[in-house]
Amino acid sequence: MQRATNLVTMKKEKKEKKGKKRKEADYHFRDLIKLPDILTLANAFCGFLAMVFILYRSFTIAMILLPAAFFFDLFDGYVARRIKRQGEFGMHLDSMSDLVSFGVAPVLFGVVVLPLSLLTIFSLAFFLLAGILRLARFEIMRSRSLFLGLPISISGVLFPLLYFLNLNSNFYTLVYLILGATMISHLVVRRFKVRGVEV
Repeated sequence: MQRATNLVTMKKEKKEKKGKKRKEADYHFRDLIKLPDILTLANAFCGFLAMVFILYRSFTIAMILLPAAFFFDLFDGYVARRIKRQGEFGMHLDSMSDLVSFGVAPVLFGVVVLPLSLLTIFSLAFFLLAGILRLARFEIMRSRSLFLGLPISISGVLFPLLYFLNLNSNFYTLVYLILGATMISHLVVRRFKVRGVEV
C-alpha cells in the first residue's frame, strides 16, 4: 500500500515538473516575439535614436525619427490584427515602446530646448506622468476599438510638425500641458480602419 502511494506521489511530482518546464518554455523569446513585435521594437529603436540626436542637438534628424516611430506604432497593431497574432506580450511591449518614443523622447526635447523654470519642469513632468497614466488605463480597458483620452502617440507627429513650422519655443510649455490634460481626459477617440482592419 505504501509503495503504491509513493508511486502515485512520484508520478504527480513528475507531472508537476513537466508542467513547470512547459510553462517556462512558453516564455522563450523565440516563442514570444512575432512580426508585429519586431515593428513595435522598431518603434522603440526610433525613439531611442531620436533621444540620441536630441542630446547632440540634431533636432531635424530627431524630428524625422519620431514620425518614423509613429509609423511603426501605427502598423504593428494593424499587422497583428491582419495576421491574427494579437497577444498580451505584444500589448505590454507596445505600451513600453510608446512610453519611450512618445513620452520620454518629447520630454527630453523639452528639457534641451526650453529654459529652466518651475513651469517648464511642471509641464514636462505633467506630460510624462499623464502619458504613463494614459497607457496604464488603456492596458486594463476591455474595449480595444476606442481610446479613452488622446493617444500618447500623437506627440510623435505633433512635436515634429510644430518644430518644422518653427513654433516659438515659449509655446511648447503650453503644448505639453494641453497634451497631458487631453491624455488623462475622458475624450473618446475611435480607431480608424484600413481595408476593414482596425489600426
